[in-house]
Amino acid sequence: MEFAGLLILTLLMTVLLGGAGFVSRRSAGNAATEERLRRIEDKLNVLLTHLEIDYAPRVKERWERLAEGNNVSQAIKEYRDAHSVSLAEAKKVVAQYLADARQTT
Repeated sequence: MEFAGLLILTLLMTVLLGGAGFVSRRSAGNAATEERLRRIEDKLNVLLTHLEIDYAPRVKERWERLAEGNNVSQAIKEYRDAHSVSLAEAKKVVAQYLADARQTT
C-alpha cells in the first residue's frame, strides 16, 4: 500500500472518529446520532476494505485491565514483571495511563 493512501486513511479516520466522539457525548442515546455513527462506521469499513487493511483493535495488556479495575498496586507489579522496569518507572507509567484514561472519558 502506498504511504499516501495510508496517510489519507489515517486523516479520514481521525476526522470521522473525532466527530463521532463529539456527537456521541453531546446526544448519547439519540436515534439520529446512532444512525449517523452507523453510517460513519460503514464508510470506514469501505475505506479499510478498499485499501486492503485488516483492522483489529489492540488488545489491552493485563496491567491496563488491572489499572482500570482500580487494582493499581497489582497493575504496577504486573507492568514491572512484563517490562522489567523499576518500581518508580512502573508507577509513573500506570499513573500516566490512568490520567490519560480519565481525560478521554
